[in-house]
Amino acid sequence: MRKLTLWQKMCRRESPQHYADKDGKLKAVLGKREMMAMGIGTVIGAGVFTMPGIVAAEYAGPAVVISFILAALIAGLAALAYAELASAMPFAGSVYSWANVIFGEFVGWLAGWAILAEYLIALALVSSAWSSYFQGFLSSFGFELPRFFQASVNLNQGTGFDLFGALSILLIGYLACCGLKNIARIENWLVIGKILVIILFILVGLTAVQVNNWVPFIPQHQPGTHFGGLSGILAGRHKYFLPILDLIQSQLIQPK
Repeated sequence: MRKLTLWQKMCRRESPQHYADKDGKLKAVLGKREMMAMGIGTVIGAGVFTMPGIVAAEYAGPAVVISFILAALIAGLAALAYAELASAMPFAGSVYSWANVIFGEFVGWLAGWAILAEYLIALALVSSAWSSYFQGFLSSFGFELPRFFQASVNLNQGTGFDLFGALSILLIGYLACCGLKNIARIENWLVIGKILVIILFILVGLTAVQVNNWVPFIPQHQPGTHFGGLSGILAGRHKYFLPILDLIQSQLIQPK
């Protein structure tokens, strides 16, 4: 058998049947209801109450709604692309497997590490945000953690370990080891709670609407910044699009 060069190994493409055979051992435990709940639960995350305000203040102003619409359109096109690949190659692995089949092992290797890094960073951000929310909730009852355990390492603020963030990751990891079906049941109930909170948030927010803040609807661009004008809207769209793309990828890691 002829020995392959390094370049040939990097460009070697995996057979789709290889992944199909491996997936034959997997059991599909998530149905349409569970997948929908998982998607909604991912969208209504830690930043749902803060991201619109950040984008409005730092990028688009009242035109933040246009950033919303543009991000939704782009994310929809990305979702269609993912859905097409998932239907053509319906096996686990998402971008990692598809890149191995289409481009070769090296591109698949890069895609796999990129996805791993992406989820590690996202996991850290979400757990940290949840910890902050939970600490705020407990503080309303007069309970406060020692400063060192309130957040990750920050010598200037005297913090060193995010206790609640770490505990949340360990809990989710334990539930994942017990099976996805258990997580799906919990997620279904959490989604119901999240939707009720969103409805309450909208009803309360309606009482604080000030129409005069909508003028000018598209603020004038401020040179040297990303605020205002078309560039502000596009920068705000970019802020929205990345979390939505994370959601699309998470929903198609196992398209079966």
